Amino acid sequence: MGKPAPSATRGNRYQRNKYPIPSRRTPQQQVLELAYYEGLAYQNIAARRNEPVGTIKTQIALGLSTLKTALRPCWGPP
Repeated sequence: MGKPAPSATRGNRYQRNKYPIPSRRTPQQQVLELAYYEGLAYQNIAARRNEPVGTIKTQIALGLSTLKTALRPCWGPP
């Protein structure tokens, strides 16, 4: 197929620059992925990562807070 429309290219470039994806996953991202994609409970994540359950709960809470803050511009003011 041909090249994408210029507006689509500008939009994609804008999104990549505005919301860069980090090259390394943070512990918060890792535990959120285990919880969301693998459906693991706090206890299972803690066992897999060899960390206390309280640490996992904190990492999930921090990760969700960070994600909410990062996505806020996508849906506007509350």
